[in-house]
Amino acid sequence: MKHIETYQLFEKKSVGVIYHFTEPEHLIGILKEDRMHSGHGHISFSRNYDLKSWYEDYGAVCRITFNGSDMSNRFKLEPYLFDPATDKLFGGGPAVSADVRRKRYGQEMEERIIGEEITGIIKYIVQVDILDTWRGFKSVDKKAAALNLPFPINVVEKFTPVKGQYT
Repeated sequence: MKHIETYQLFEKKSVGVIYHFTEPEHLIGILKEDRMHSGHGHISFSRNYDLKSWYEDYGAVCRITFNGSDMSNRFKLEPYLFDPATDKLFGGGPAVSADVRRKRYGQEMEERIIGEEITGIIKYIVQVDILDTWRGFKSVDKKAAALNLPFPINVVEKFTPVKGQYT
């Protein structure tokens, strides 16, 4: 009779850093409530550290950096390419090809979590960056600092990649 040994593996997905771009008012709500919600039917994240079109077009001058590897143990992340024609909030417009969207929005390299809301997200946040070109950054920075959060809130001239052991 053969003896079969069994081993328990402790392995997790290696997602790395993912980013969420948002407006200042939404940033404060996210940090105060420890949750994110959306009417789009999903919460979107990007591997692209600088989605310039999002802050130019939509005022998303705040970037939240998440540890995607830890997050993926609790939430199911799936690849996604923004399409305004099929989006619940932007929908109804003309269909736009993926090539045109990539030219406009860059290589978004998006991930999303399906659902209207996710909670308990503070523990996955690595840092928050706010562009200093936005006039109200000082008031948002003060409000966020008053929350006494366990990660840095930085006022930056431009978004740069976040490096670290988040795999």
